Amino acid sequence: FPAPVQRALEALGKVAATYAAAGTGAGNASVMPLVVDAVRARATVGEISDVFRERFGEYRPA
Repeated sequence: FPAPVQRALEALGKVAATYAAAGTGAGNASVMPLVVDAVRARATVGEISDVFRERFGEYRPA
């Protein structure tokens, strides 16, 4: 990844990890500003989604 994209995805991953560790809806930080920063850094939707998938997993209907 280019350096700006890498930094933006790492910042997003850190906040997402605090949400994942604390449970759904927990935490004081909003991820949306970090998603916007990642988009501005030219991260793709797939790259951003990968960060969330790594932290929260992927939904699989029963």
